[in-house]
Amino acid sequence: RLYEHEGEQKRVLSHNLNSKVVNMLMSSVKQVWSRYGNNWIDAQIIGKTGSTNGAATMWFLGATPALTTAMYIGRDDGRSLGKVFFSSKTVLPIWVNMHKNLV
Repeated sequence: RLYEHEGEQKRVLSHNLNSKVVNMLMSSVKQVWSRYGNNWIDAQIIGKTGSTNGAATMWFLGATPALTTAMYIGRDDGRSLGKVFFSSKTVLPIWVNMHKNLV
């Protein structure tokens, strides 16, 4: 079962600022969109990729209108995954495949 928060909703950003943040997060996802062709999710997506510790860990946090999830991969020993590994090529495809079954 997925966690569903049921609580008070409170606006923390203005509509104008929220729109700018959403557009920025959509543009990062659109940059890799063409790689997936027909394998993409049939939903509007915003997201942010990242890596830490010299590529020892990589992550993607993404949201569709219905679901927000984060995906994280890394090494337990703290060593780098390598210089040719990027979140958009490793974590994002895993996230997309997971969401194809959820959306």
